[in-house]
Amino acid sequence: MEQKRMNIAIAVNEKFVKYACVMLTSVFENHKDREVQVFVLYGQVAEKELQHFHDLAEKYKQIIYLVKMEKEWFPQELPHTEEWPLEVYYRLALTDILPKEINRILYLDVDVIVKESIWDFYHTDFQGKSLCVCPDMSVLTGGLMQKQYELFQEHMKQENFQYFNAGILLMNLDKMRENVNLEFFVQMGLKLNIGAQDQDLLNYVYHGDVRYLDEKKYNLFAKLAFNEGLDYDWVKENTSIIHFAGRKPWQHEALHFNTEKFWWQYAKLTPFYIQLLEDVVLNEVDSGFMNDTIEKLNQEKLELSMTLEKCMEILKKLGI
Repeated sequence: MEQKRMNIAIAVNEKFVKYACVMLTSVFENHKDREVQVFVLYGQVAEKELQHFHDLAEKYKQIIYLVKMEKEWFPQELPHTEEWPLEVYYRLALTDILPKEINRILYLDVDVIVKESIWDFYHTDFQGKSLCVCPDMSVLTGGLMQKQYELFQEHMKQENFQYFNAGILLMNLDKMRENVNLEFFVQMGLKLNIGAQDQDLLNYVYHGDVRYLDEKKYNLFAKLAFNEGLDYDWVKENTSIIHFAGRKPWQHEALHFNTEKFWWQYAKLTPFYIQLLEDVVLNEVDSGFMNDTIEKLNQEKLELSMTLEKCMEILKKLGI
């Protein structure tokens, strides 16, 4: 039965339920001929919000299990921020909470879109490794944070070490259960000086025990890709999973780009579409962000123009 089913896990808090539903809609839409079983890990979420997952499962005739995570499992002392709340550690409990007969699972952050079938990706050969992962595009383009340099300085001496992104993890649960459990990760998190929470923990523990896959195919950072000239048409032809790391398609006070259309394509299929549109447009209008941005650019243009004029005057005086 395991080979006929794709197991997926996600983690949510109350404010991310509707975004999680958009992501799961993209999964279900592209696997209508497959059986998908989803484990939603949650802490404090109202029942009326959880009902959206029941509705989604009924709509697509798929299976969604709601798995309550206990507060005492994740001490407040674990490093966390508003951007990276304690929920990011939930994925580290999968070896403990899932039935033993589940030997692999795909963990997905809720800010991704699955734009085509990933059935073959899900069944990737682990080649004896604990995880199949993709190199982190932000690290490939910008480097590690200072805390991470300190944490991984020994790892970076290894020829094949690459820092990976934890937003998309294909997990070999059989192998992982041999060596780790949630308590192990919690103690590591309390001990280490980590900068990117669970992601640093996973990189620290599993360096050398991962199979790297193509990040532009299976974990494409949308904004970084767009900055590199990989636009909507390129992504449509070459990418299976898009990751909206950093600024999200649903956020205002942000500059948006055309690959976000993939996210809105699936948002349109959810009951939240009008609300999501209003959240972006009305908040954008109220904030004045775009007007302020344009004024700032005009001011910078004026300052550059004045500087150029002064340079030209100096060059003219020098007879150049």
